[in-house]
Amino acid sequence: MYERIEECPICTNTDLRNSLICKDYLVSQQSFAISICSSCGLLITNPRPSKETISQFYDSSSYLSHNSDGSLMSRLYSLAQRYTLWYKFRLVKRLAKPGSRLMDYGCGVGQFMQYMQSNKYEVTGIEPSDVGLSKARSKEMLVYQTLSEAKESAAKFDVITLWHVLEHVHDLNTTIKQLKKLLNKDGHVVIAVPNTKSWDAQHYKENWAAYDVPRHLFHFDDENIKMLLKSNRLSFVQKAPLYLDSFYISLLSETHLNNGNKILKSIINGCKSNIYGSRTSQYSSMIYIFQKK
Repeated sequence: MYERIEECPICTNTDLRNSLICKDYLVSQQSFAISICSSCGLLITNPRPSKETISQFYDSSSYLSHNSDGSLMSRLYSLAQRYTLWYKFRLVKRLAKPGSRLMDYGCGVGQFMQYMQSNKYEVTGIEPSDVGLSKARSKEMLVYQTLSEAKESAAKFDVITLWHVLEHVHDLNTTIKQLKKLLNKDGHVVIAVPNTKSWDAQHYKENWAAYDVPRHLFHFDDENIKMLLKSNRLSFVQKAPLYLDSFYISLLSETHLNNGNKILKSIINGCKSNIYGSRTSQYSSMIYIFQKK
């Protein structure tokens, strides 16, 4: 059921030391260890569920990437998502004009695909979960369950996006290599991940909701995600913040702590995180853009 990582997938260092113990508040209520690579600083959920068993840790109506249960949290998530979809569209539009081919890897229930298709992009999705796949296809989106299915179509893409997906991937290097093969020459990969060097990560420590163990297998910072993509011969172009993530992650973290006035505290701490980010370029979640050469 569980597997232990003995070697860092970025720098191959084998000195992985225990760093944190975090609780799975969403599904199992179990505690999971996070190791840190003594060389590149990558944080790794270790041991972790195997590919065959991890699906049980997504089995929750509270997992908002796939579900909407009508709660206050769900409504706030939906409201923020409207702005975020527009923000992502504006970013992608700078890389490839409408009419370009786009793949959304880990597309969930297909909201981003649907938004981009409405803005004249030719969109394909990859979604391994049965729930997400079914809901995305119900929107009449072209979605495959595996990358191998997409490769059979012989299509190449101008932009491949991974919105809070890479941290869920078991085989980082294999997946990045497969995605790179699907890119057109000079195509871009856009990756959004939580940032372990953000203010809210440092403030909440083991209660930081973006650790989201054991669903998040890896926990990145600025330097090691650039190292990972560089080792796979993708050139770093630029980065951008996801401003609203600090508020949402703070709200979830306050919920984990069962603190009173959690909405007010999450607003205050979200602001603190973004102010810190404006000074240091270390926001709660970061978007990284890489290019195939």
